[in-house]
Amino acid sequence: MTDKAYSKLLIYLVLSLVNLYRVTDSLEEILKGLRCYFDKALPVMLLYNNERKQYEESVSGGVSPSTVYGAEHLLRLFGKASFCNLQICLYHVV
Repeated sequence: MTDKAYSKLLIYLVLSLVNLYRVTDSLEEILKGLRCYFDKALPVMLLYNNERKQYEESVSGGVSPSTVYGAEHLLRLFGKASFCNLQICLYHVV
């Protein structure tokens, strides 16, 4: 490999790493926002009536709901969000 090709390859790898860090930072911010939204939405719109007592017992003392509740409730959040977006779209069409 020539010095010129090696230099170009090195520059390409450095720029790729810089872009990777930018994407990683953005992804981290998105995940923080999603976690915050999940924590706020869980008691309000994601729990069934029979799950509310368990919620009160398990999320006390500053425990984050996202550390207790998992994939099932996250899927409910995505389902509710999709349904709400559909209602908003239909409201603007009608």
